[in-house]
Amino acid sequence: MVLHPEGSLLEVARILDTAGVTYAIGGSIASGHHGEIRATNDIDVLVELGRRDVRALVDALGDAWHVDEGSMNRAIGDGSSFSILHLESLVKVDFFVATDARLDRLQLSRRVPVRLDVAADRAIWFSSPEDTVLRKLDGFRRSGGVLERQLRDVAGVLKACGNDLDFAYLRAAAASQALDDLLERSLEAAGLGGSRPLG
Repeated sequence: MVLHPEGSLLEVARILDTAGVTYAIGGSIASGHHGEIRATNDIDVLVELGRRDVRALVDALGDAWHVDEGSMNRAIGDGSSFSILHLESLVKVDFFVATDARLDRLQLSRRVPVRLDVAADRAIWFSSPEDTVLRKLDGFRRSGGVLERQLRDVAGVLKACGNDLDFAYLRAAAASQALDDLLERSLEAAGLGGSRPLG
């Protein structure tokens, strides 16, 4: 089975649903859905994963995917990430194990269902536009200001979503992570600097 981009997401969602794993698609897939699409080689997924879930996830992956259980267990232990690879299509999925960190908790609690196709038999859980912006700003900061593409992704989401965004939530969450200066600069650049919640 060769996986194409949309098929990859549907298959990953099916696998995680089968294993009973709570997840949110993030990274450039999420920013492309909410904003401007750009080429990306990987699928980034935040997952609520414990050691008790390892066997169910491995079984759901089956023989079509390469996965290293040792890497899974290490990622669960230290709250990091592990990857799986679709053996035929070479689609790579990076799973980031959720911790108690505030951005992780917010991203999972505010995830939104997305139907990529009206005929699709399942919705896929994506990071919300606001949480996608926050994660991208955090990624830019963690890179030491090197990964400019993170800010381009943020600009794409802000321009596409505009006043549909929850600015009160965005500003409060950004302030709690010391991302408020970066957020305000991004809002200004997107022409949303004066945006305030109604009421």
